[in-house]
Amino acid sequence: MQPALLAGATHIAATIRGLKEETEGRLLVEALVPDFQGDLAAVRTIAQSGLDVYAHNVETVSPYGIASEVCAFQEAARVSFCLSFWRACILW
Repeated sequence: MQPALLAGATHIAATIRGLKEETEGRLLVEALVPDFQGDLAAVRTIAQSGLDVYAHNVETVSPYGIASEVCAFQEAARVSFCLSFWRACILW
């Protein structure tokens, strides 16, 4: 768990919960968020925030600047697999 990533996820989750509370759950919330570099604690924080659609882009560049669609797909698949256990709709 990376503290900076979790802090960002916590902020987003608080915003989602606030929107839901203000509208008494009538507002549907879709959040386009990063994959948090695969930090599943951060992903789970967002997934369990009450949002209706968890959306994230499949990034295609590795940390070394090399195009790596296979690695990006594997990371996105891992995140999506975990999301399926945390009750989130998935949209890429």
